[in-house]
Amino acid sequence: FGIRLLPYVSLLGVLLTPLIFLPHSLGSVAAGVAIWGLIMGANESVLKAAVATIVPKARRAWGYGLFEGLYGIAWFAGSVLIGLLIEKSIIWMVIFCVVVSLLATVFYFLSSYIDSGKKLTKEKNSH
Repeated sequence: FGIRLLPYVSLLGVLLTPLIFLPHSLGSVAAGVAIWGLIMGANESVLKAAVATIVPKARRAWGYGLFEGLYGIAWFAGSVLIGLLIEKSIIWMVIFCVVVSLLATVFYFLSSYIDSGKKLTKEKNSH
């Protein structure tokens, strides 16, 4: 499935925060943790594989470093914002996480659509 899997995994992220923080039941927290594990596993494997296909072999270490560095900075910034929001209201934090997950889903769908269009154009030009 590769990168085409990411929009669907990201869509699962919409459920993640509400399941963990809103109902306050062990079952919903367990479901949220399972979804989080699925999302992290898919992102970690698929995104690294995508970097490998985008960056030339001679620059792959640099590509992985850049990707992981930016990923870490974004994760830290998001965590700070979530921490500030949770101090104000759990509801605002949940809304923020759901909106960001929806935006990621849209981004993944658009990028896979654009990538599919590029592949179709290359295939047409090669015939």
